Amino acid sequence: MNILKKILILSLLILFFKARGQDLEILNTQDLISVSNNYGLDSAIRLTRGIPIYYIDSITSQVLIKQIEYNKFDENIEAFLIGFSLHSNFSELSNILNNFFEFKQKHVIDCLPDNFGDLPRISDDALIALIEHSNKKTEAILINYYNTWKEKSILYESDYIKAKKVSDKIIISKLIAPFHDCNLNCYKILQALNLLKSDFVDTIKLKKHYEILDDYYKNMLLDKTSKYADSDYNNQKESKTLILNKSYNSIGEIDFNNEPELIKLQKGYNKSFCWKFIMYNKNLGYFDLGCQSAPLAGSGIFYKIELVNKNRLKFFLIHIWIS
Repeated sequence: MNILKKILILSLLILFFKARGQDLEILNTQDLISVSNNYGLDSAIRLTRGIPIYYIDSITSQVLIKQIEYNKFDENIEAFLIGFSLHSNFSELSNILNNFFEFKQKHVIDCLPDNFGDLPRISDDALIALIEHSNKKTEAILINYYNTWKEKSILYESDYIKAKKVSDKIIISKLIAPFHDCNLNCYKILQALNLLKSDFVDTIKLKKHYEILDDYYKNMLLDKTSKYADSDYNNQKESKTLILNKSYNSIGEIDFNNEPELIKLQKGYNKSFCWKFIMYNKNLGYFDLGCQSAPLAGSGIFYKIELVNKNRLKFFLIHIWIS
């Protein structure tokens, strides 16, 4: 896709936001389906700014998940799929996750170390999601994934051995990293297979990869009870309620420019380096306020919101941040 086309698409995507005030952006989650259909799933997911939509709109989430196989995978789509899979369930998920891992396996051969020598590391959350939605094909997919990473490790074993004769720490790190990461991925996959009670796993395989790992990773076990750390987005502890002057049928109808209490709330976030973003589905949503004037100079607050009885807006504090 050329630069001009990218600019055109980004310009068109802005039309899906309802601007109210100088820079307040309001996104209806149901519009994401249209964005995905017209501009691709990756464009729709970028509009969410990393905020999980499945807590406020399970229907749209499922529609978008089903579109994954018709779109090119990227990091944003992967994060959306894994997050959704750890908090939701429907019949197609097992096959979608299986296809996702088959896609990842095919691209192991082509991936190269970055400038620091690191290779992509398999996410624990991704493996847990696959296990939780496993079917009869899952074990074979994981075994193929393991074998691919094992074969790739052979390419870097000589560099790993060579590093023992080098004194420069930077060079040592780059020589060791690829072989280490291949073995780390193999070890993680074996742990996942072990949770599936697969006969493929044995102590010899585990020990072989374990001995290569840094001490930090030796103490990390794949924990099926561990969950994707976004549960705070579903916080139900109310922090405050604002009484609105008018009645509204949805969050999207609220006049944020003229409701006195909401004007006060947005005060201080009207500068060029600040943002005010609302994503909602009917009466539920998220309100993100923040400013970032420099990499280490910023602050913000993030709420889950709910419109009740048409004129009461409840706020549930998710987090406050300062950098």
